[in-house]
Amino acid sequence: SVFPAAITLAGYEFDLMRLLQQPGYMSLGPNVHAESLVTLITALVVKLTAGTGLLLPRVHLFHFMITALALVATYNYGRPLLGETISLLCALAVFFFPLFFTQAGYMYLEMPLTLTTVVALLAWRNDRFHQAAVWAVAAMWIKQTGIVVAGAFFFAVLVAPWQIKTKLYRISVLTLISLAFVLVQVTIGKAYGVDAGES
Repeated sequence: SVFPAAITLAGYEFDLMRLLQQPGYMSLGPNVHAESLVTLITALVVKLTAGTGLLLPRVHLFHFMITALALVATYNYGRPLLGETISLLCALAVFFFPLFFTQAGYMYLEMPLTLTTVVALLAWRNDRFHQAAVWAVAAMWIKQTGIVVAGAFFFAVLVAPWQIKTKLYRISVLTLISLAFVLVQVTIGKAYGVDAGES
């Protein structure tokens, strides 16, 4: 769960470096997914709802909204190729798929990662490269496995029938954002030990 890290981060007045110095989950500490965007957003909700008793309902509502947006993006992705009815049925099939349905009820990283991945694919399909790259970065900063999105785009550029100048530019952008992400992750791991890499 992102709650231990989010609650600790809010309590530390958003001092991420201080949170990263805490033990990880293997040591029963709060340093779990500390550098995730979801942790930061959850910490903001914790801070804004402190003392109101509305924390869990608001975080659940936010998570359900993310799930709904992921399904809408799935529908929009399929609509040009499959039509409205089949795309709607596909989105419903995704929703009722047991793994997706289960994750929709959790307040964890998978639904935000799903949303950013599908929106990145949607932007890519609509030839909005910069939007796709931004969503790929968001996917990475939600969960480390989100780097697969940038990797998929990288290989898509290699096989696309674009001019060499376009290919080189897009490969350069995707390579730079991926290397920057890996560099930050390695730096965090070296600076704060193994526990910092447990996310």
